Amino acid sequence: MALDLDKLAAQFGGSIVQPQQTGGAGAILQGLSPKDQAEIRMNNYRADQKRISDLDSTITGAAPTVSDLNKFIQLNRDEGTGSLWNNITPNSVPMLHSDNTNQMIAIQSRLGPSQRAVGSGSSSDRDVSLFMSGLPSTDKGGKANDAIRKDFQRKYDYAVNKKTFLSNYLQSNGSLQGADAAWQQMPDYQAYINGQDLNSYQPAKQSAPTQSLDLSSLAAQEIARRKGRK
Repeated sequence: MALDLDKLAAQFGGSIVQPQQTGGAGAILQGLSPKDQAEIRMNNYRADQKRISDLDSTITGAAPTVSDLNKFIQLNRDEGTGSLWNNITPNSVPMLHSDNTNQMIAIQSRLGPSQRAVGSGSSSDRDVSLFMSGLPSTDKGGKANDAIRKDFQRKYDYAVNKKTFLSNYLQSNGSLQGADAAWQQMPDYQAYINGQDLNSYQPAKQSAPTQSLDLSSLAAQEIARRKGRK
């Protein structure tokens, strides 16, 4: 299946808009003994703690992906991608690519398995192809790669900010009842749903398109470019 960053965002925070419970805890606890009320409150508190813990685990698991994406774009700023040469040469032959390109290929290969959903099972070749198409790659231009990184970073930041908010809310209120409604009033939430991003970043380099398929000329240009760097 294709990489669905919206689903990944849902993993980060449960869902963007959480359904609110009706009736409230007070209505549920009415008529129960003090002991039973205390037990229910404790179970609810533990469930709230687990929700935050699960969110924290997801964030921790996504941190290496953020690091890999940032490294990919750092390399991409110095090494253009998306050219005809990038698209016709196999990634499995390192001698056909520069050191920076080979590093990007290695990151691309690493990102694929790391972004697969746990328990997704086996996939067809087409499913794998569609899935990988959602990752940054040397086949794509720098702008497309940068957009992928930026979108993932935005969702990651959203998850971190939401986790911090929920932790503080639980500490202040003793439960997460009403937390999602309160979160939806926060500037971080409003910025996220409006597609805003406060992080500035340097655009990645875009290779100039090649007009005709001339393998000998492409190879000569690639060799000359590498020699010029030495």
